Amino acid sequence: MGKRASGGRGGRSGQTDTGRQVGKQQASKVSARGQMQRARLQRALAKAEALPADSEDSEARTSALMAVHEDGAKTYKEFASVAHGGEEWVQAERLKHLSAIYKLKPAGDTAKGLREDYVLTLLDEGEAAQARKVLEELGEETKTKAVYAWSMALVELVAWKGEEEGASEEVCIAAVEVALATNQYIGIFLSNLDCYTREIDPSNAPAVQARVGGTVEECLAYTAVAAGCWMDFDKDGSVTKVVGERLESIDVIWPPTSEGKTEKFLRQFSEATEVAEKEADDDEADEGEADAEEADDEQGASKKSKSDK
Repeated sequence: MGKRASGGRGGRSGQTDTGRQVGKQQASKVSARGQMQRARLQRALAKAEALPADSEDSEARTSALMAVHEDGAKTYKEFASVAHGGEEWVQAERLKHLSAIYKLKPAGDTAKGLREDYVLTLLDEGEAAQARKVLEELGEETKTKAVYAWSMALVELVAWKGEEEGASEEVCIAAVEVALATNQYIGIFLSNLDCYTREIDPSNAPAVQARVGGTVEECLAYTAVAAGCWMDFDKDGSVTKVVGERLESIDVIWPPTSEGKTEKFLRQFSEATEVAEKEADDDEADEGEADAEEADDEQGASKKSKSDK
């Protein structure tokens, strides 16, 4: 979920007051354009809904509604990209249009083409139950395509943490194992969420669609949208623990598999991995020092106790 994930390196700490003011003005303009698009789509939708629903023109009404909802899904996606997630209402509006498309023509080419976006937007908006319904309707594809397999793993995690009937840690683990078979690098990302979301800017990720399976590009496309959803359930370390432990049981292909069209995404992922490994080593060293200090304290206390006797 790109809107809740951290930005790239560096931040804006060096911005001047003038720079911040310009940034606010630009954000204001973007927001105004978004509201204009919203009003335009609402007018178009009202016009389409006013067409006869139970006559020979009913197909014309359906076509008109589909056109508006397709326009809305595309418009809000483009706007979210420009706004960099700053307008949280955008995803909610986009979900309304995507849901309408699936309700009007669930088996149509448009619905099929937007299926990945629909699942990820549902998860981004906290609609895990509906996401599960869509995923279960896909059958075996949920087990073979990374965006669906990892989304199902997230749905099972939500169910487990929410103590839903039939949910359990074991079911969640099984879903993670299926997902790892589709793309290992998503597992690496999720097992080091804090680091990767800090080091990799989601606004620079490749598009979700048309990614080669099992690659770094597919990983970055998925996590740019879904990482925030996973982060919501990692406050107690559940995600990093479950995914990390399963990851240790497989042989990870390294160097990472890439589409090979550009070094950009491979470099992003590899550099973030180096940072994650260094932080893990530092944490391990800190734990070792803490253990040593605790042992010294215990030894000192023992000696003092003996001398007092």
